[in-house]
Amino acid sequence: MRRIRKEQVAESRELIVTTARKLFSENTYESVNVRRLADAMGRTTGVIFAHFETKEDLWRAVMHSEPPVDSPLTRHAPELERALRQLVRLQAIDDASPEAWRRGWADGERALRRLDDEAGRMTPSASPAPAPAPPSTSGRRPTR
Repeated sequence: MRRIRKEQVAESRELIVTTARKLFSENTYESVNVRRLADAMGRTTGVIFAHFETKEDLWRAVMHSEPPVDSPLTRHAPELERALRQLVRLQAIDDASPEAWRRGWADGERALRRLDDEAGRMTPSASPAPAPAPPSTSGRRPTR
């Protein structure tokens, strides 16, 4: 009986983190509140507060969790890594040509554009959306 309860708690926490990850990725940190998260999960806010004392705690859990295996980020990670490694190599070469730098940046931008297109977001080279604000250290409870 006790094992079933532990599994239910773990599943509930995973549902909260997964749903919060989705909401944080689609919205700003400030616009996501516990009520909105609970509605998206089809649960009450009490379930969330049973696992996370503050919104900042929830944010940290999301940031430390693994992205879904079949996410745009995991699918495009090798391409992004290659572009980043190319730029790092160019930086190590003192006399890299401007053309080599342009190609490196273009490869990186193409990789990010494909990632953003698949994720349904704007590309950084277009008009970037503001990044989610880091959690405050005020220790306040999340907005309900």
